[in-house]
Amino acid sequence: MLNKKEIEFLKVFDDDICITKDINGRVFLTKDRPVLDETLGEWHKADFIELEPEYFKNLSWKRAYFSKQLLAEAGQ
Repeated sequence: MLNKKEIEFLKVFDDDICITKDINGRVFLTKDRPVLDETLGEWHKADFIELEPEYFKNLSWKRAYFSKQLLAEAGQ
């Protein structure tokens, strides 16, 4: 699911971070646990940092992903 660039990016964080995507394909990072508003297609109740669009293209906008779980699934 993750490419090499995404794996290396996630490895720099000591804490487990959350990666989300909105319905328009924008990708965000947060240390919080956001809540999805499916009607709007957006995540709320967290402080977000928007990433460049080339990161995490294969993730679904309906799910919150956590870095430690993604790295474990990638064998890291």
